Amino acid sequence: MKNSLHKSMCFFLIIGSMFAFMSPSYLHAKNFTNKMKEGLSHIAKIIEEELDECGISAEKIQYHMNHYPWKGVIENKNKEGPLTLQNFTLNGHSRAVIVKPGATIECEIEMGIDAASSNPLSLYQVVIGLKKAGPQVIIGNSLGTIGRKSVEKFQLIAPKTQGVYEVRYRLCENLTEKESFYLWKNVQERESSNISTIGLIIVKS
Repeated sequence: MKNSLHKSMCFFLIIGSMFAFMSPSYLHAKNFTNKMKEGLSHIAKIIEEELDECGISAEKIQYHMNHYPWKGVIENKNKEGPLTLQNFTLNGHSRAVIVKPGATIECEIEMGIDAASSNPLSLYQVVIGLKKAGPQVIIGNSLGTIGRKSVEKFQLIAPKTQGVYEVRYRLCENLTEKESFYLWKNVQERESSNISTIGLIIVKS
């Protein structure tokens, strides 16, 4: 019992300290959101390293993720140009889920394309995928002149390797599905930035 409690405290203190390090009291207000999201990759790496070391159950990790104040780290609402994405859930959990390798994850997200701020002749779509694991699905397909408000339902497949994976998106304009997937990595071969992170998938064996 004491050993189990020690393991739980070990994991939660490490994660909590990382988020506290990036709290508003530590960072300057300027570019605050960007700095918070840039630090997310470091948090993901630490969680990944502690999955086996602390040995706590998936249920306890999920409980912690469900109750942690995510504001400023993984925002519930993301806006880019005419696009708004908000209220992202994975298997019914807001913005973060823990699953087994290769699991199918049921996802929902509210998507909006603002006709007033979009190119009326453009076709917009959103690619969703995982950092370092590539794109998986495309949602949207909306003409700028019409706009769009919808709840998009889709599935993501968890990687087969244990670890922590950031769920990211990329807004594409006037591209085929094949071209949109290809654009996941731009000409410099760099994936979508941390600013596009909308969730976390923790894969634990």
